This record gives sequence, C-alpha cells and structure tokens, in this order.
Amino acid sequence: MPKCKFCSRNFTTDGALHQHVQNSPKHPCCSDCNLKFIDEDGYQKHRASVHSTNKRRKHKHDCAKCSRSFKNEYALKQHYRHSNQHFHCSECDVGFFDEAEYASHCTTEHPICHQCSLEFLDQTEFAEHLMMEHERCEKCLRGFVDKLAIQQHYRDSPICFHCDIRFCDDALLQEHLKEEHEHCIVCDCSFSDEAEIRQHYYDSKLHPACHACVVGFFDTEEYESHMKDEHEYCSTCDCGFVNEAAIREHYRYSNVHPTCSCCDSGFFDYGEYQLHLRAEHEYCAMCHVSFEDSAAISQHYTDSDLHPTCTECKVGFPDVAGCTSHMMAWHEYCSICKLGYATKTALTQHYFKSSVHPTCSICSSSFFEDGEYQSHLREEHEYCSKCGLSFATAASIQQHYRISAEHPTCKDCGGGFADDGEYKLHFLTDHPSCALCKRSFKDKEALQSHYLNSAKHPQCRYCKSGFRDNAERDNHVATAHPFCKTCNRTFVDGKAISEHYRDSSNHPTCPKCKTGFHDDKAYESHKARIHPPKPKNPPSSSSTHERRPPSPHSVPPTSTPHATPVIDKFHRYDRMWTQLRSNTSANLTFTEVPWPVLQPLHRSTDLTHENITEFLFHPKRASIEGKSRKVIIREELLRWHPDKLRTRLADKVVPRDWDHVESGAETVVKALTELLMLQNHAE
Repeated sequence: MPKCKFCSRNFTTDGALHQHVQNSPKHPCCSDCNLKFIDEDGYQKHRASVHSTNKRRKHKHDCAKCSRSFKNEYALKQHYRHSNQHFHCSECDVGFFDEAEYASHCTTEHPICHQCSLEFLDQTEFAEHLMMEHERCEKCLRGFVDKLAIQQHYRDSPICFHCDIRFCDDALLQEHLKEEHEHCIVCDCSFSDEAEIRQHYYDSKLHPACHACVVGFFDTEEYESHMKDEHEYCSTCDCGFVNEAAIREHYRYSNVHPTCSCCDSGFFDYGEYQLHLRAEHEYCAMCHVSFEDSAAISQHYTDSDLHPTCTECKVGFPDVAGCTSHMMAWHEYCSICKLGYATKTALTQHYFKSSVHPTCSICSSSFFEDGEYQSHLREEHEYCSKCGLSFATAASIQQHYRISAEHPTCKDCGGGFADDGEYKLHFLTDHPSCALCKRSFKDKEALQSHYLNSAKHPQCRYCKSGFRDNAERDNHVATAHPFCKTCNRTFVDGKAISEHYRDSSNHPTCPKCKTGFHDDKAYESHKARIHPPKPKNPPSSSSTHERRPPSPHSVPPTSTPHATPVIDKFHRYDRMWTQLRSNTSANLTFTEVPWPVLQPLHRSTDLTHENITEFLFHPKRASIEGKSRKVIIREELLRWHPDKLRTRLADKVVPRDWDHVESGAETVVKALTELLMLQNHAE
C-alpha cells in the first residue's frame, strides 16, 4: 500500500498518493517550475540537476564562416545582413548565415505559389491568394494549392474519436474533449461519457476504487464521500466499510469502540451499547449490570440488597413499583399501609383492625378507603347524601327526613323528603294546589270544592263545576259540552244536542228513524249507510258470490292500515325503558331515546303537549289497560323525573346529545305536570 513518507499516511493507490502530493501545501515545491515532490531529498536532487548555476553555458555568438565573434545575437545578425559572404533578403532586409537558412526563410516568410509562379510578401497574402484562386477549406477557412493538398489537409486534421468531428488543429480538439467529454487530468486522457471514465477510474491504479460497487473515483476525497453515503462509515476512526458486517467486525476488534461481554458484539458508542443491553439482554438499570437471561437477572434481584423482595414468595424485583404490582396481582395488598397478605380474609382482617381504614357502623364491614365505604353506604344501606348519614332501613331514613330541619316536610300529610325536587313531585302528585290562591289541599275533592265555592274562580253554567281560570273553563266547555255551529248554541251533553238536531227546523231529520243531523252532508251519509236504495233488477246467479250491501244494523269495518306500526311503537317504548333499567352501558343518540310520542323526533322542540297526550292515552296502548289517567301520568312522571333520568341515562347517552335530551325531558315533565293538574281539576 503506497505511503506518504512526509505525512506518514497510507493510500490505496499510487494515483491517490500523487494527487495527495499535488494538493497538499506541506510538500516542497520548486519555485522555478512549480513541481512538487514527496520529500526534501527529491526536491534537492531536482534543483541540483535542473537549476544548477554551474551548468549554465556562456552564450557565444560566433560566425563560423568569417571566424569572427560578436558580442550578442543582434551584432551577429547585422553582420549577416551587410556581409557579402552571407545571404540577404531584399524583401524584409534581413541577413542569413547560408543559403539553406535563406531558402527556409523565403519558404516560410515569402511563399511562392508554384501553381501560378507568383511570389508573395508574407503568409497572409499567400493565404488570401490560395483561398481566392485555389482550393479552400470551408471549416477552417484555409487555402490550398490544389485538390491533392486539401485532401491531404483533410487526412492530417485531428478528429474526435468519440463523436467523429474533425478540428483544424490539436488545440481545438483538446478544448473540445475537455468541454464535451470526460477528461482525467491525472492521466491526461479523455473519455466519451461518465460511465467510460468511471471504468477508467476503476481499472487505473492511480485512482481509488470501491470493489463492492465496482465503481472507480477520481481522488480519495470522492472515494471517502462515496463510502460515507453508500456504505458503512465510522466517523470516530474516519474509515469506510463495504457493508454492515464489515463495520461490525471493525467495532468488535477496535479498542476505541465498546464490546458486549455477553455476546462479544461491537458497537459504535456507549449509547448504542446500552440500547443493545436493554433490548437483547437482561439489564439492571439500578446496578448497571447486564445478564445473559431472565433467570440470571431474577437471581440478581433476589440476592441483591438494593432490590425489594416479596415477603410471601421471596422473589426479588427491580424496583418498588414492580414489587407492588406483583403483590396486587398475585397476593392481597394494601397500598395504603404497604403490606401484603396471602389471602383475602387476611386482608379484610387487616382492614377491620386498622384505624386507617373505615368500618361500617351498621353491618361492621371494613373497607379499603372512604370512596369504597361511601359506595357501600349508597348501595347496601339507606343513605342521606345531604347529611352524610346512613340508615339501616327505609323507615329509619323516612323518620330522619321528618325530624331533620335540613329536609322539606309536607304540612298536609307530615311526610319527609330528601330534597325539594322529591317534595315538589309529592306535592304535585299527592296534594293538588291552587296556584291562584296559593293554597294546597288534602285531596282533589277539597280542591274542587274550593273552585266551586270561591269567587275568584269561574264556574260552568251548564254543569255547575268550578275551574282554576277562564281558560280551563273555556277548554272544559269546548271539550265536555257539545256546540252547534249552525245555531251558535252550547248544550249540556250529547243527548241534549241530539234532541236539538231532531226538533230544530235548522237541521235535517231522517223520517224513517226520526234522527236529527248537523247538516245535509251528515244526513246524506246516514241515508247511504243505513238506508241504501234497493237494486232495480234482481241479482243473477253469476253474481251470487258478490259482496252484499251492509245491513242497517251492521257496523262498517274499521280501517286499520297503521295499527301494527303504532302497537310496535308502544311495545318498543316499554321494552327500551326496561332495558335501560337493567343495562349498564349504552350509546344512545337523541333520536334513539324512547320518547312518549308516535312521530319520529329530530329535536326537542318537536315535543308538544298534543303529541305527548296522544301517545299516553292512545286506545291501542296495551300497557295502560285498567289504569286511570292519573295513575298513567304519575308513572310517567316518576320515569321522566330529572333526578332519576340523570341516574338512568347520563352514562348511556352520547355526550354531544345530552343537553338536547335534558331539554326534551323538561318539556315532557312540564306537559305531564299540566296533564296532572287538569286531571285533578276534572276529578
């Protein structure tokens, strides 16, 4: 391997060493000819052999023909010019030593056209003559005597062997090679393209080459850049390697890089070495020691005093968190007291004896923390969240509600309640009240008596019933007492208005059944249905199977095309509420909540008093059979009460729709409250 004696560096090829000598400023350089040398000895030999002052000759200007010496070359030229023994050019007034020198001068400086036998003063005039009168090269704009001369010129002109282009002289050819083709300045060779010069670099011993890629490079710098970019490169040692295996081998045997004591692998730095230990071997971060397998490091954890050990199974762990996780997973562990127990019974006994853990005063059960204890009180016992007290039975907590000043009490029945919401629900469902007079009553009979006897409340002149206000009375009159639009009269009941239709001359009357009707349209419908005209011709035998007209006493069939969908909606409503009570998880949107309406809902404003009433008291709703209107309303109020609804649906509705669900529930409760008050007044 070539080595620079001056810098003590090794190079892959002689060309790389030569390039280093030329580019390095440390090597000696000749100031006369700008040549560089590997060492000082070569430089001194060059100076002694080429630029030595002892070898310089004394320039003598002698005339061999006249045996005379002259001081300089100019004096010698003047001697040739004026002496008769020498030759003189009359055209340019210059003397020459002999005839041969004179003839050469005439040929070069005063050419003669042998074709035309004309002599010219200089080469420029001769060239113009050749171009105008004889053969001319259009490419280099030169003239020739005849065709043989120009053909010889074509044959002698240099040609580029890469692109087959001819040039007038070698200088233009060399310029073309450097500009249009690849040129190696070290070897002074030209090549047609990049691939050819790369092959030259690879084949030449003067250039470095990568044998893994079969690619050559101009100099060492380009070769090292290739090794860094395309292969493995060690920046610490400034060396390149063909592949991963080669650089790993370098890491393994180099004293600069760390080596794994377990698997004898080398690494670039300690960071990579630490990652290897954690990924491929068992590594103790606390003791900074690596182990071959899990059994070895487990034994280390057990034997070392720096690591915690399980008191039950005597197994060591890397840290306290690992030991705690083990105790919680495989044993009974109290994280507050940092103690482990073999069985659940032992841990429960610890809770009972320890003053740190709470104990239930009712059932003497012990618990881990206050959160678990509070959850036990709410689920297993009667718990007052307002006072933070628990009770063994429902009767005891009701007694607490009655005697505690923190809870509302009903002045009519003496019952106590958990909060104002529960009290208001009791007040609305069990004790009717008069909003106008701001009085509550024991039952509906007392409220109705108040409406009837109070001068503040209107009465119905037809049935002598009292009402809360004029709107309620007008609604009662419009719904409970029939009205004749033709005569603009209100009647007590349906019997009275039927008699009015029969006796009044303003309404048609059926002469056959003596029944009165509101208008002619109703009368004609009655005639067509009850008294149809008889057919003129008797029916033929072919039509004996045709449908007969309905008899006067038959009832027309009821069209129920939508009966099944309506019934399905009622079943779905009851089924979904049953599932919501039992299921612990759901993901309902606003439209999927079971609303008490028949029409599909898209927003809370679609809930109205009318469609809620239609759903609740629909005749095809099987779940309300045998129940009074008040019982139906009360059941729905308990179902849609805000507190109970929040408990049942808060975790089952998607968060983005919960505000809409709460708004819709408020609308339902408001409609149910109004229905309950109307029902109390009606009763």
